[in-house]
Formats: sequence, C-alpha cells, structure tokens
Amino acid sequence: MSEPQAAPAPEEIGILTRRRIEAEIIAPIYDELKQQIGAPAAQALLRRAIRRAAIRAGEQLAAATPGDANLLTFQDIQRLWTKDDALQVVARQSG
Repeated sequence: MSEPQAAPAPEEIGILTRRRIEAEIIAPIYDELKQQIGAPAAQALLRRAIRRAAIRAGEQLAAATPGDANLLTFQDIQRLWTKDDALQVVARQSG
C-alpha cells in the first residue's frame, strides 16, 4: 500500500482550487442556515463572514510580505492567481 501524500501547503494551492474547496464547505452550511433563518438572512450572514475572511487573508498576506505590499510583491505570488487558468493575463500593446 502506498504512503498517503501530504496535502499541499496553502501557498501551493491556486486561488481557484482554494475557492472551490471553500465553496464545497460553505454550501451545506448555507443550506442549513437557509432552512433555519431564511435565504435573505443566510445570504447576508455569509456575505459578512466571507468579506471578513477575505480582508483577514489580505492582511495576513500583507503581513507576510517583507517590506511593503505592492505590485512587485503581488507579481511574486501571481502564479497562485493564474494557476488552473483562474486568471489570464493578456499583454496590451501600446499604440
């Protein structure tokens, strides 16, 4: 029998894959909330929670970035945003 493989480190998972995993976790929670408190309240609750989580993730990324977080430091992690075709970067020609 083969050894179980370790899960990839969070910084190795592309953004699209991460969002799919999060959606799979959130969907059944949303369904339960919807039954208990109704769709509008469930949506509002999840909207606030997801917004807070996104802000916290950005703050953690900025804190882990040596110096200032800027376009150059974003370039260093851009591979996570473009992995799995989550984001396609197209060069514009000046003209």
